[in-house]
Amino acid sequence: MSADKRPNLTKRPSSADADKWVHGDTAPAPTPAPAVTVVAPTREPTRRLTLDIPETLHRKMKIKSATTGVPIVAEVTQVLDQHYAEG
Repeated sequence: MSADKRPNLTKRPSSADADKWVHGDTAPAPTPAPAVTVVAPTREPTRRLTLDIPETLHRKMKIKSATTGVPIVAEVTQVLDQHYAEG
């Protein structure tokens, strides 16, 4: 244990500190904020799709995902949605 984590034993606690520790604070406890109910949107069930793609295409997808912050699955889903859009 490092020296800065040891309790300071040279100063004795006052009787007021001891009473405060035994009986707790005299200040009333803060009232908690009311809980906010968040309803998650319903999501459509998903299915896994495994594809074999060229390594260079995969590398391009990973680089774009890393630089834009958009996950690859979001990019691919958008492209497939556009391709298979009803119309």
